[in-house]
Amino acid sequence: MSWRWYAGRSAVLGGMTTLWAAFTAAVKADPGPAVWKQVLFAVIALVVTIVVWFEFALSRPVRPMRLRVQAIQVAGVGAAALAGLTVPWLPHADLWGRWPADLIGLL
Repeated sequence: MSWRWYAGRSAVLGGMTTLWAAFTAAVKADPGPAVWKQVLFAVIALVVTIVVWFEFALSRPVRPMRLRVQAIQVAGVGAAALAGLTVPWLPHADLWGRWPADLIGLL
Protein backbone atom coordinates (compact mmCIF):
# COMPACT_ATOMS: atom_id res chain seq x y z
CA MET A 1 0.00 0.00 0.00
CA SER A 2 1.40 3.32 -0.96
CA TRP A 3 1.23 6.52 1.02
CA ARG A 4 -1.14 7.92 -1.62
CA TRP A 5 -3.70 5.25 -0.75
CA TYR A 6 -3.59 6.24 2.93
CA ALA A 7 -3.61 9.95 2.09
CA GLY A 8 -6.62 9.56 -0.19
CA ARG A 9 -8.61 7.68 2.43
CA SER A 10 -7.67 10.21 5.11
CA ALA A 11 -8.68 13.10 2.87
CA VAL A 12 -12.08 11.49 2.30
CA LEU A 13 -12.62 11.11 6.06
CA GLY A 14 -11.53 14.70 6.65
CA GLY A 15 -13.89 16.02 4.01
CA MET A 16 -16.77 14.00 5.41
CA THR A 17 -16.06 15.29 8.91
CA THR A 18 -16.05 18.85 7.59
CA LEU A 19 -19.46 18.28 5.97
CA TRP A 20 -20.93 17.25 9.32
CA ALA A 21 -19.17 20.13 11.09
CA ALA A 22 -20.73 22.58 8.62
CA PHE A 23 -24.15 21.06 9.29
CA THR A 24 -23.66 21.38 13.05
CA ALA A 25 -22.48 24.98 12.70
CA ALA A 26 -25.64 25.75 10.74
CA VAL A 27 -27.77 24.15 13.46
CA LYS A 28 -25.96 26.25 16.07
CA ALA A 29 -26.26 29.52 14.16
CA ASP A 30 -28.48 32.14 15.76
CA PRO A 31 -30.58 33.22 12.77
CA GLY A 32 -29.92 29.85 11.13
CA PRO A 33 -30.66 28.82 7.56
CA ALA A 34 -34.02 27.82 6.19
CA VAL A 35 -35.24 24.41 7.30
CA TRP A 36 -35.24 23.05 3.76
CA LYS A 37 -31.56 23.98 3.37
CA GLN A 38 -30.68 22.17 6.58
CA VAL A 39 -32.65 19.09 5.64
CA LEU A 40 -31.15 19.03 2.14
CA PHE A 41 -27.63 19.41 3.49
CA ALA A 42 -28.23 16.71 6.12
CA VAL A 43 -29.44 14.32 3.41
CA ILE A 44 -26.39 15.10 1.26
CA ALA A 45 -24.03 14.58 4.21
CA LEU A 46 -25.79 11.33 5.12
CA VAL A 47 -25.56 10.02 1.55
CA VAL A 48 -21.85 10.90 1.43
CA THR A 49 -21.32 9.13 4.75
CA ILE A 50 -23.15 5.99 3.59
CA VAL A 51 -21.28 5.90 0.27
CA VAL A 52 -17.92 6.32 2.01
CA TRP A 53 -18.79 3.64 4.56
CA PHE A 54 -19.83 1.17 1.85
CA GLU A 55 -16.74 1.94 -0.20
CA PHE A 56 -14.50 1.34 2.80
CA ALA A 57 -16.44 -1.74 3.95
CA LEU A 58 -16.77 -3.44 0.58
CA SER A 59 -13.33 -2.74 -0.83
CA ARG A 60 -11.52 -6.01 -1.24
CA PRO A 61 -8.40 -6.32 0.93
CA VAL A 62 -5.48 -7.97 -0.80
CA ARG A 63 -3.33 -8.79 2.22
CA PRO A 64 -4.10 -9.51 5.88
CA MET A 65 -2.52 -6.20 6.88
CA ARG A 66 -4.92 -4.39 4.62
CA LEU A 67 -7.84 -6.19 6.30
CA ARG A 68 -6.86 -4.63 9.64
CA VAL A 69 -6.50 -1.23 8.02
CA GLN A 70 -9.91 -1.67 6.40
CA ALA A 71 -11.52 -2.43 9.78
CA ILE A 72 -9.97 0.71 11.25
CA GLN A 73 -11.22 2.78 8.33
CA VAL A 74 -14.77 1.44 8.59
CA ALA A 75 -14.77 2.41 12.26
CA GLY A 76 -13.21 5.73 11.27
CA VAL A 77 -16.25 6.65 9.17
CA GLY A 78 -18.45 6.58 12.27
CA ALA A 79 -15.85 8.39 14.33
CA ALA A 80 -15.50 11.08 11.66
CA ALA A 81 -19.25 11.68 11.52
CA LEU A 82 -19.43 11.77 15.31
CA ALA A 83 -16.54 14.22 15.49
CA GLY A 84 -18.16 16.48 12.91
CA LEU A 85 -21.39 16.49 14.89
CA THR A 86 -19.87 17.06 18.33
CA VAL A 87 -16.72 19.18 17.98
CA PRO A 88 -18.54 22.38 16.90
CA TRP A 89 -20.48 22.28 20.19
CA LEU A 90 -17.25 22.71 22.16
CA PRO A 91 -16.49 26.29 23.25
CA HIS A 92 -14.55 28.27 20.62
CA ALA A 93 -14.43 25.27 18.26
CA ASP A 94 -17.23 26.15 15.84
CA LEU A 95 -15.01 28.03 13.38
CA TRP A 96 -14.11 24.72 11.76
CA GLY A 97 -17.70 24.25 10.62
CA ARG A 98 -18.71 27.89 10.25
CA TRP A 99 -16.40 28.60 7.34
CA PRO A 100 -17.67 25.81 5.04
CA ALA A 101 -21.26 26.47 6.16
CA ASP A 102 -20.88 30.11 5.19
CA LEU A 103 -19.13 29.17 1.97
CA ILE A 104 -21.96 26.94 0.74
CA GLY A 105 -24.71 29.29 1.86
CA LEU A 106 -26.01 27.67 5.03
CA LEU A 107 -25.34 30.78 7.12
